[in-house]
Amino acid sequence: MQVLYETTWLAPGQIQSADKVRVNGKAIIDEALFFRAASATYFPRGDITVDFEFTTHWVFNTTALAENFVMTHISFLPMTASDNGVLQVICGAETTPVTVYSSSAVLESAEILDYVGLSVDVRYKLRCQPFTTTIPPNIPNYQFPNVSSYVLQRGLASIGANATQLAILFTSPFSSVPIVVASMDQVTGSQAIFCRILQDTITVNGFTVQFSAPLPDGSSFISWIAMQ
Repeated sequence: MQVLYETTWLAPGQIQSADKVRVNGKAIIDEALFFRAASATYFPRGDITVDFEFTTHWVFNTTALAENFVMTHISFLPMTASDNGVLQVICGAETTPVTVYSSSAVLESAEILDYVGLSVDVRYKLRCQPFTTTIPPNIPNYQFPNVSSYVLQRGLASIGANATQLAILFTSPFSSVPIVVASMDQVTGSQAIFCRILQDTITVNGFTVQFSAPLPDGSSFISWIAMQ
């Protein structure tokens, strides 16, 4: 899920897709309390406001860039008195994308949730009109980025019996050395064997994992993900 507010990408997509999404629609009502709570009366205005929240995960090349983002990100967001505009949410970008629109939205808050090493998690909250698939007349003229600029590869590799290491090749080479995460997948009741990534083997073409003990059979797999 990608999120574009006016001309600012809050969730560009791929590794930086919107995560932990919450959508809360509320009716706007007037109330007459009179003198006793038992006599309270509520009058709907017929209007609905939507609270839209999500988290975006950002990964940087250096800690200096990550820390600079943490301290200055809010300064560059559209949160001034004049910032009210179209919110676009692109759903299913990796298949056949469908875009939904809110013609009037305000960025209410941007909270740095977590900062660890090169990664930063940001929680955004917007208040907006209900989403529809109708393109609003006030939509800004903006060129969407090329999704291929955000590179993510993943895979599941089978491990042969008695193996102590496994070399994994990427589907296509990265333009720079990626961040790699891998885990061991084993069937219930099997001997618990762990894996580690050999950091000095990570290249633009692949990497190697090492096991804590030889694999007794061929029922285990390595699940991995690499991102740039």
